[in-house]
Amino acid sequence: MASNMTESKKNKIINYIFKFMNILDKSGINGKYYKKFLSSMSLAEFDRYMKNFLTNPKKNFYIECMPYKNEFRLNDAKEALDFLGVPAEEYVYFRHDGNIDRPVRSAEKVMVGYLLIKKTQQILSKKNSYSLSIEERNQKTGQVTGASKVARVTDIETYGLSIYEADSVLEELLGPRSDNMSGKEKMYQDISNYGYTSLQNIMKNIDTSQTINTIDVYFLGSGIKTDLLSPTNHLRRTLNNKN
Repeated sequence: MASNMTESKKNKIINYIFKFMNILDKSGINGKYYKKFLSSMSLAEFDRYMKNFLTNPKKNFYIECMPYKNEFRLNDAKEALDFLGVPAEEYVYFRHDGNIDRPVRSAEKVMVGYLLIKKTQQILSKKNSYSLSIEERNQKTGQVTGASKVARVTDIETYGLSIYEADSVLEELLGPRSDNMSGKEKMYQDISNYGYTSLQNIMKNIDTSQTINTIDVYFLGSGIKTDLLSPTNHLRRTLNNKN
C-alpha cells in the first residue's frame, strides 16, 4: 500500500513529540534525542516506524531521567497530560459490584494508572541447591536448618498465604510440617498406615509447638508474664506434670 506520509506531516509529528518531551524534561535532553532520532529517518522509514508504533501496544516513548538533573515533577506530569488532552482524574465504575447496566460509580474523580504488583514466587536460579529434607532442625525453634533450610516456608510466602486466607495451608505448613513434632509423627503414621492423612485427624494443641514453648520460656526468664501457654508464672510443662 502506498504511503501518504509527507515531509510536512513528518515535521508536524516530530515537533509534537519534541514539545511533549520538553514539558516533562525541562533540560531538553530527551526532546533533542528523539528529534534527532526521528529526523534521521527517510519518509518511508518514518512511516513504517509510526505505523508499527500505533499498532504495537508494547511500543512507547520513554523518558530517561537522572536524579537532581532532569527529574520531572508532578506539575510537569499534569502539564504533559493537559498538552495531550488526557484527564489526570476520572470516575471509576465498579461493574463487578452492582447492576451491569448501571454499575456503581466512585463518588469523586480519582487518579487512574497502572499498579505493578510483584508476583510472589521462588526463583530457583537464585538458589545454590534445592532440598525437600526436613531432618536437620534447630532444637530451640524446630525450624529446618543447614542444607535443608531451603525447604522451609519463608516469611514472604507466609504473608502471601495469609492475604489469600489460605488458613488450612498455613495450618499444615506451620504445624505438623514445621515445629509440631507430635503432629508430624501422627501425620507420618497415617500416611504409612492408610496412604493419606488429614488435618482433622491431627490434634490441634498449641502446647506441642516448639517455637511457642521456646518463646514462652524466654519471656518468663526475662520476667515478662504472657498468656501464650499459661495464665500463671509456670511453664506449661510444670502445669502438665501437676495434672
